[in-house]
Amino acid sequence: MDEVVKRLSAIETEAVHIMEETARQKKELEEQSQERIRKYKEAVDAKTAEELSRLQTELEEQKQKSLEKLRQDTLKELDALEKDYAANHKDLVDQVMARLIER
Repeated sequence: MDEVVKRLSAIETEAVHIMEETARQKKELEEQSQERIRKYKEAVDAKTAEELSRLQTELEEQKQKSLEKLRQDTLKELDALEKDYAANHKDLVDQVMARLIER
């Protein structure tokens, strides 16, 4: 009977050791998993920040190009209006005066 109790006690002790080792391994795996998740998030955040920066730079360049084109188009339009006025201002004045006199 003592032998059975000793054997059961040894089995229980071994079971406790197995449970403790399992808990330790589980904790270690959880820590490793958390570390991998943290590193993955850092990598994703870095890649996202890099892509966002690239897109912002690209958009800024596009905006500057659009503004420059708008400036150039506006200058051309103003130049055309000034040339038209210079070439036709006498006729325009005559037309305005004629309308004023008609009234």
